[in-house]
Amino acid sequence: MTIFRRTCRSIAAAATAVALSVTMLPTATAQEEPLAGPEERPASNPADIDLGQIGDLLENEMILDYVELCQSGDLSNLPLNVADTDDAEAAPEVTAVADCSQSTGDGIAVVLPENIEVGAAAEDMTIDLGDDITIPLIGTFRLGERNLIEILSAVVLDKDSLSPAVRAAAKALGYPSIEPRRLGAYSTYAQVQQDAALPYKAAYRTENGKCLRKFLGVCIEYEKIQVEYDANLTKRTEALKIAEYLTGQKYDYAKPTELPERPAPRGTSTIIGDGTQVAASMRGGDATAEAHELFGLPGIALAAADEDRSSISYTRLGFASAMNMDTNEIGLTWFGGALDFDRLRADGIVGFAGEEVEDMINTVDDLDVPALKEVSCFGLNSYATAEGLGKCSNILGTIDTYQDLRDPEPGEHRQNQVGITDVTSLVLGNDALLKQFTGDAESTPFLDDLMHNVTSEDDRLKFAKDFVRLTSDTYTDEVETPQLDDDGNPVLDENGDPVMETTTRTTTAALLTSDYGFRDPITVEWLGQRVVFFPAAEVNGDERPNYLKLPEIESAAADADAGLLPKVSLVTWDNAFGLGTITLDDLSRSDVIFANWLDSVTLVDDIIWLSELVGGGEGSSGSEEAVPTP
Repeated sequence: MTIFRRTCRSIAAAATAVALSVTMLPTATAQEEPLAGPEERPASNPADIDLGQIGDLLENEMILDYVELCQSGDLSNLPLNVADTDDAEAAPEVTAVADCSQSTGDGIAVVLPENIEVGAAAEDMTIDLGDDITIPLIGTFRLGERNLIEILSAVVLDKDSLSPAVRAAAKALGYPSIEPRRLGAYSTYAQVQQDAALPYKAAYRTENGKCLRKFLGVCIEYEKIQVEYDANLTKRTEALKIAEYLTGQKYDYAKPTELPERPAPRGTSTIIGDGTQVAASMRGGDATAEAHELFGLPGIALAAADEDRSSISYTRLGFASAMNMDTNEIGLTWFGGALDFDRLRADGIVGFAGEEVEDMINTVDDLDVPALKEVSCFGLNSYATAEGLGKCSNILGTIDTYQDLRDPEPGEHRQNQVGITDVTSLVLGNDALLKQFTGDAESTPFLDDLMHNVTSEDDRLKFAKDFVRLTSDTYTDEVETPQLDDDGNPVLDENGDPVMETTTRTTTAALLTSDYGFRDPITVEWLGQRVVFFPAAEVNGDERPNYLKLPEIESAAADADAGLLPKVSLVTWDNAFGLGTITLDDLSRSDVIFANWLDSVTLVDDIIWLSELVGGGEGSSGSEEAVPTP
């Protein structure tokens, strides 16, 4: 029984561990951890995103089997997934193009598949089961290096053929039902496909018919009859049992089944320029990322396209992203069916394989790969367009535009914007963007919301603060209106009531916002009523006072101050250029207001910090001495 235990444990652990290795690796390419909620979301630092790390993942042979890719610059030494075109007639039609021919910088162009077929990859994933084992009265089993399909053959096939004694002993010891003699019955995806598709094959066998003669009430002679049967039924049944094991899907074993081929990537990804570029496409998308450096300063372009849409990003000294890709819809399949580990759990294989394997399975089940939804521009000359999502441009880090290209949807806003951005906010202020990258910022809003903004259709990356932004905001909602006849009269039902129909209505508002000036709307409470000046509006994920909105009056607000003197909310005014914040909390103490404002001014410290950074010092605040460069 010790030998039987070792055999069972080796096969069970291998089946789960190899399956998990296959499933976790592709999804880890998109994101190492599932997204948390806003209150749990950790800070993300683009400085930690290394194209070399992405390149390491793309070196994996299993990943290369699923994608079409090319690399340039420092990543050009990675292996390419290039189809064998020696036999031009046999070569399949090219549906995936990764083009790096126009890139002289560092970049990656990749075309992703719609699904990742674990079954096809399983034959390439192996584990060493150890030395061969001989079990008395059962036989000798060749273990050694076995792939996942070979291992699952022992897990899936002929478990019911185990003798009652062996089954009872295994159950008493907490072992799953495994038939070691079927180890390696199948070893490739193609073998399972071939047997699953076997047609009905007529064969005949002799069986006993009616009884012809009896002796002492026992039949001793039967009529011999020829019975037709499907000679391929056993092979087809076994192949389909393998195919359905990790999906929960049930097949009709009596019918030939065409299992799908390995899903092929489809799309076009192109990178151009001497900067840093990443282009990704799937399901027929067309993504082009073009980035150029200037005086050795970087340009970064990201483009991602899906569902036959196109995305184009361009930047010269700056950043541009045009990403509209539903990577969250990439599925893990097992012979074409959605991957499901319930059978492994139900058969007791997960628990038997060990706690570590069980934790890995739970991790895969909970893994959440987000979609990539982001259009943003900033730099000397940057523009980007993601079909079906949005387009933007930014010139000199100052003139900024954005247009929402999504179709109107009830309950949602669509915005077109033009703004003047403050390029000095990259280095001036407590939360200056450059300080966030170097770790010298008091707050890190850009980094805190980085992953959220990259995966959200509504919110955008914000590199610099707005001096001013003018927005045309269109809101669509559904309203009930009376149905009219050809004469324009309301149509009445049998009770004489108007027949109502649902129609869509759009309203457009003008918004004027700024990251400077009033931080919040001004609220005045008097005699039980509340008046809100410059009511807040949401633009690019941030709420700011709208200077074009008329005051809102809340008559007889239940919680409004009912005193004879007006009560004004806290007034806070933010200044540009590191000139701090003025907070009017006690007008009788103007000296305190002035002192607090001076304490909030960072301009001098910002200049010192920047000079140290440029000069090679630590780049920390001016209150500390810079450490000279050795």
